[in-house]
Amino acid sequence: MEIEAKYAILDPQTFNLLQGLQRLGPYPLVDSKERSFRDTYLDTPDGRLLRAGYACRWRVTDTIQRITVKGLAQGLTTAHQREEFEALFHDVDPTRPTDWGDTPPHDLVTRLVGDLSLSPLLALRQRRMTRLLLNPQGDPLAELALDNFIVEGDPSQRAFLELEIELIGSAGVSQLTPIQHALNQIEGLTSQPTSKFERAVFLAIPRSPTARALGLWGIEPNQLAAEAYRRAARPRFLQMLITEPTAYRGEGDDVRTWLEAIQSLRVLLASVPAQFEDTFEPTAVKTLEHAVREGERLRATEIFKEMACNSTEPPVRASDLVELHRVWEIAYRHHLEKLQGFLTSPAYARLKQSVWTWLNQPASGVPHLP
Repeated sequence: MEIEAKYAILDPQTFNLLQGLQRLGPYPLVDSKERSFRDTYLDTPDGRLLRAGYACRWRVTDTIQRITVKGLAQGLTTAHQREEFEALFHDVDPTRPTDWGDTPPHDLVTRLVGDLSLSPLLALRQRRMTRLLLNPQGDPLAELALDNFIVEGDPSQRAFLELEIELIGSAGVSQLTPIQHALNQIEGLTSQPTSKFERAVFLAIPRSPTARALGLWGIEPNQLAAEAYRRAARPRFLQMLITEPTAYRGEGDDVRTWLEAIQSLRVLLASVPAQFEDTFEPTAVKTLEHAVREGERLRATEIFKEMACNSTEPPVRASDLVELHRVWEIAYRHHLEKLQGFLTSPAYARLKQSVWTWLNQPASGVPHLP
């Protein structure tokens, strides 16, 4: 069983800060290592592994190949807990599970797909730095990983920065709490409830059968209403997560995209309040409304700042333009700082966890769509 916590790193400055940490809360950090690798995700053409709740990853480094089959985390707590089956190889055909020898991935995958071959779905390219956290006795407690990765097939080819902290050995989920508390004090970090695989599917193959199996599209007239709402909400939620870093940095296009995702998610959640009574925080819609206000204020000041900078209409004096631009720059920085504070706030973290929990609830007892 893999137990880990994930965080999106919202700017390069925070990434550099984390690389240089000597301690995390009460725990020293030691043994820095860096490596690059390529991850390829595989499944049968009809998606049997995914439909069974698993993702299969083939990781290639300079010297070794690693096949890992993971259960898809349901995100019901801030710690990701999921099954993990792994084996190392020097030379293996990742598309033929029957050739994986007497290993845990072989046993699980052949049970699910028989003698069928697997096909590549998508790939990530990553650079990873790892550190060990030591407990008070000096033994390894957890591994901290700092990832810089690109999703192959993502039209934007944007780089994502991410932190993962995974417990080692028999350490229990309660031992993540002081580590998470220390991480929550670092500005420029926000919780990440979803897996790289789910976000990569949304970016690289958004209209594929794999994306449909993940609930990213494919609303049908005979679906339960709860499932239809979830399929409508899930891509908006992922778009919100994907554009968090660039919205945090105030990069215009992604501020707008993040704001559009937040606005549409707010409308969806507010329109079906009965669906969320058991799994949704009562303050979630209000939190989304607050996010919309902060995003709209930042967007408005950005537009006015651009207008002041580009104005050429007479009889505007150069000194007036300089002063006008200065005023709008101050306003823009003010609203950007407020948005940054919101994106790293406990309220926003609770919102994401609440939405992700709801998105992964089984649909039952809800009428079909009319």
